[in-house]
Amino acid sequence: MSSVEDSQRMMAQVEKIIRSSVFFGAETSSKLLLFLANRALNTPESSGSSLKEYEIATGN
Repeated sequence: MSSVEDSQRMMAQVEKIIRSSVFFGAETSSKLLLFLANRALNTPESSGSSLKEYEIATGN
């Protein structure tokens, strides 16, 4: 499988989690999980770097 297919499968799993009853009504937590998953999958060079509060707050 290609890395693109792997990323798509992982994001599909994250989206399932976000739609689960545990995350129902937890918009902020859902957005954070989605942001972190996207960052981990789409920014491999960041895997060893620290995540800054500013980056979370602004999405940049």
